Amino acid sequence: GIKINSEINKKQNDFEKQFEFLKICNDFFKECLIKNDQAKNYLYSRSIKDEIIKKFEIGFCPADSNKLINYIENKGFENSDIYTQGLFIKSKNSDKPFGRFSNRIIFPIFNFSNKIIGFGGRTVLDSKIKYINSAENELFKKGQNLYGLKQNIENIKLRKELILVEGYFDVISLNANNIDTTVASLGTTLSEIQIKKIWNIVDIPIMCFDGDFAGLKAMKNIAVKLIKYLRPGKSIKFIILPNQLDPDSYLSQFGKESFMSLKKESKDLSELIWEIITENKNFKTPEFIALIDQKINEISNSIENKLVSSEYFKFLKAKKNDFVWSSRK
Repeated sequence: GIKINSEINKKQNDFEKQFEFLKICNDFFKECLIKNDQAKNYLYSRSIKDEIIKKFEIGFCPADSNKLINYIENKGFENSDIYTQGLFIKSKNSDKPFGRFSNRIIFPIFNFSNKIIGFGGRTVLDSKIKYINSAENELFKKGQNLYGLKQNIENIKLRKELILVEGYFDVISLNANNIDTTVASLGTTLSEIQIKKIWNIVDIPIMCFDGDFAGLKAMKNIAVKLIKYLRPGKSIKFIILPNQLDPDSYLSQFGKESFMSLKKESKDLSELIWEIITENKNFKTPEFIALIDQKINEISNSIENKLVSSEYFKFLKAKKNDFVWSSRK
């Protein structure tokens, strides 16, 4: 006697068709990588060997759009599916479509159900735009997924360690150095969905963004954002890289052991929050000391869990008292 909602069924069937379409496209990209020496040699030059290529199902998109069109048509799909998923972009000045990922190494992005929902592409030419993602659509939403989780989830659970980085190559480069507990946020922020998904897997993930101004700013923004969701026993730590280095370039210059040393010295969230409160300010006058108290109240009150909120208030107040006494000596 239960009525089946035909619209929901139609929507689910449409999603399954799109999942299958994206899988077929990725099969094509993987075949193209095998045949393209330039793309393979680029990966080899970045110390990305065949076993890592296979693990992450890395591919390559050729410049000739007809190759992909012919491939998907032979598999029973239509050109419209290519446009639906944003693999091709209609040109205003030509009847010929523009391939979003032409001449790019392809990184398939999987959702939490291990189905491909989109792609990232890294140019092998001297393009000004190094990285391109699939356009967001009903399947692909950056804030609801984590790159590398499918490939590394078992190691993350086994070691109870998760290292969060910014990009595809950071995840892959760390894996190439046998650091296989990494995922990428697909951007420089974290959504509530991503935060809670990570905490469902590990209690204290470690964030390692680029060591430049933008990377440090992104980490601080995330620190302030996620403090709202803290619960007893759940937190995050931060690896601070030297200026202008990302995880990939740091490993290339200094190696795995040096990176692991940085990981051991990772900064607690509470310490980073204190640094954010006091950075670039002179708090020796009463009105600026009052500003510290105001920020402490704002941050503590933003934490939804009352126990954690209370402990943060006490911790930051103690830091403030120590800071005031030391500044007056």
